[in-house]
Amino acid sequence: MDRFGMFASGALALLASSVARLAAQDAAAKTRAATIQRLEKFVAQVEGEGDRHDGRLTEDDFDLLADAQVNLEGFTPDDAARLLAGLRFVHSLRDDELSVVEEYTLAKGGEELRFVMLPAFVQRLPLDRVAKVIVAAATDLPEESRSYGIWKLWGTCYERRDDYYGMTRDLSLELMRLFESGTDADRKVIAGIFGKPGMTKADLPALRVRATKG
Repeated sequence: MDRFGMFASGALALLASSVARLAAQDAAAKTRAATIQRLEKFVAQVEGEGDRHDGRLTEDDFDLLADAQVNLEGFTPDDAARLLAGLRFVHSLRDDELSVVEEYTLAKGGEELRFVMLPAFVQRLPLDRVAKVIVAAATDLPEESRSYGIWKLWGTCYERRDDYYGMTRDLSLELMRLFESGTDADRKVIAGIFGKPGMTKADLPALRVRATKG
């Protein structure tokens, strides 16, 4: 192949790569727009979910709760209806759509979704990403209520699971890792979750020992 042929071949390969990248970006943008549109409809729906809830669950609802291993009996009917709606919604998402919903939930404007989506995120996301959602949810609570609010929700949802103590240990460790790598604002919220205002990195070794010992 002469130099012109080599140049033309390389230019075509570069063009094909650029076209593929732009197509992928366009597809991602369309997925994001469509997912946010679905999410906005979901928000409008879930705001009135409790008012329409009659307490009856379908077979699909029971299957969904069994798969997620979530117990909703400790919640009010309205809160249970909203948490179940979150499970249904997230169950319907592809992984790329789920990432959009996760990003939206963490951003400003996603405050009302954080508790609603939490059990669904626990089912679908790695625990390090769940920890970020929990910190965002705790940010919305009064400082003095952060520890009680987060651990009450966690216990109500999962205390009947056989692996509850292991899950709680692993979540605690992820929160400690986030404390190490997060912002000052993150650290203040995480300290509140652990019920330790003024907590510093020097406190982490003892907390890790306590978490691993149960």
